[in-house]
Amino acid sequence: MEQTHQKARYVKAYDTFYDSKMTEAHGFAISCLLQRHKELQEEAATIKLRMATIQVDVEGIERVLDSLGYEGELPNRSCRTDCAVLSERASRLHP
Repeated sequence: MEQTHQKARYVKAYDTFYDSKMTEAHGFAISCLLQRHKELQEEAATIKLRMATIQVDVEGIERVLDSLGYEGELPNRSCRTDCAVLSERASRLHP
C-alpha cells in the first residue's frame, strides 16, 4: 500500500512539473507570437502609407498627362482619376 501512495506522489509530482514546463513553453510561445504580430502590424502600416504615397504620385502624373493632352491608354489607370473625369463630364452636361 505504501508503494501505491509513493507511486501516486511521483505521478502527481511529474504532472505538476510537466504542467509548469508546458505553461512556461506556452507563455514563451505567446510572447513571441505577440511580438511578431506587433512587428507585422507596424510593417503593414508602413507599407500602407507607402502605397498611399505612391498612389498620390501616380494620380498626379496622370493629371499632368491629361493636362498636356495625352489621350493614350494608361495601363492600370487609377479609378480616382477616372471617376474625377466622369464627374467633370457629368457636371458639364448637367450644370
